[in-house]
Amino acid sequence: MQSSWQYSTIHNSPCKIIEEQNLWGNVVYRIWLPNQDTVVRVPQSALRPLGAEIQPENEANRIAYVAAAAKVAEVLEGGSHDLDGPVLLAPMESNVIPLPHQIRVLSRVISGDMVRYLLADGEDALIVRDRDWFDKYSLSITDIAEKLNKTLPKTRAYMFELDLWDDPEMYGEKRIKSQTYKRYTQKALDAFRFAVTQYSEEEMWEKHKGKVSGRIKGS
Repeated sequence: MQSSWQYSTIHNSPCKIIEEQNLWGNVVYRIWLPNQDTVVRVPQSALRPLGAEIQPENEANRIAYVAAAAKVAEVLEGGSHDLDGPVLLAPMESNVIPLPHQIRVLSRVISGDMVRYLLADGEDALIVRDRDWFDKYSLSITDIAEKLNKTLPKTRAYMFELDLWDDPEMYGEKRIKSQTYKRYTQKALDAFRFAVTQYSEEEMWEKHKGKVSGRIKGS
């Protein structure tokens, strides 16, 4: 029988040989996989000496990769705390002492399903805030018109009926350099769709066509 501990190339895992069997002239082994806590049967050809898969020239990089991945997981799961509070992700050989605004920005970014940016001060933080804003205010008035299957002027007529510009959950304006963006949220689109079921297009046009011609707001 081979050494009791081997490496299973099928499962990419160390394993312990429990029993050697001979089935129809073929040697097979019942092995225990500690990572899965299960017993399986594998052919002799699937087993290698435990150290055979280790390549010394690559092992240092593999260990660094595993350690870095574990550190990221620990931070995201709320671990890696010191006496003064949470420690943010830092180079392998050190920790950083986060400033309050850095904690707030990082908390916003990792509150979703996945981390989109690794943050620094200045421009990177601005990119994250801009990205968050456009994620929320994701629709232009043209987008809404297309989703309602209506012309832009008729959509604006409903827009004046709803008068939603003071509701930050529906409408927002953002200036980036010389460009001003006027955008709507998914909640605003839902409000538009409801209004379409309540008011006819002709009624809205007659009521608001003067305002639409002036294109006062939300153009």
